[in-house]
Amino acid sequence: MIRQDLPTVHCVVPVHNRVTTTRQFMRLISDQSYPSLRVVVVDEGSSDGTSAFLSEIEGPTVHVLRGDGTLWWGGAMNVGMEFVFGVAADGDYLLMLNDDVRIAPSYVSNLVRDSELHHGATMGSAQRDEATGEFVGSGYLIDYRRMLFCAVDPVRGSVGVDALPGRGTLFPMRAARRAGFISRWLPHHLGDLEYTARAKELGYPVMISAEAEVFTKATPCSEQGRRRWIARRSPYNVGHRLVFFLS
Repeated sequence: MIRQDLPTVHCVVPVHNRVTTTRQFMRLISDQSYPSLRVVVVDEGSSDGTSAFLSEIEGPTVHVLRGDGTLWWGGAMNVGMEFVFGVAADGDYLLMLNDDVRIAPSYVSNLVRDSELHHGATMGSAQRDEATGEFVGSGYLIDYRRMLFCAVDPVRGSVGVDALPGRGTLFPMRAARRAGFISRWLPHHLGDLEYTARAKELGYPVMISAEAEVFTKATPCSEQGRRRWIARRSPYNVGHRLVFFLS
């Protein structure tokens, strides 16, 4: 049930062709202790049984939107955000999350608590490697002159940064509405960093919560040779980096 006396957290999660992963995620998100939570799943053209599974669980607190397989992460996230902007109150929250994470039942509650403690900050997660427990790029300071991202990982408390990855980022709805949508020029990698950096430029603090942890598998770039510099899925895409730093 949705509690009317608490701000609602609207969690947008894109999914595509990994039904086992999506099933596990939906179990974890349904176990959250935060009592006012809605999940908006954007099924980006799945063909492996994901769509059928989502049809079974869709209901008052789980809304499913459909893509055609051409949206990529940024486009799918924008579809979910557009829906949320139409139904959310100004005092609510938008949570960007991926389905390939493990989270504790207190995860959403910790994010909301820390955002409120820091006067409505955009709050990112402490990201850890599922196998080793080590921090993996929880947030970044940006050196615009040298075009570098400098990773920052929280040891304790909350840490201010310039940008956050989208694998577990909570935005006050007012901040998300002002920032708008993920850039169409950054459809996969760096779209999340650009969006959170944009929110900070608009005057909203951007921080990492050490208490809100997500555990995920490290995913090294699969592209080899020259393709690592031009492939749309590659985090090393030179064009996307230039768009980020020159826009």
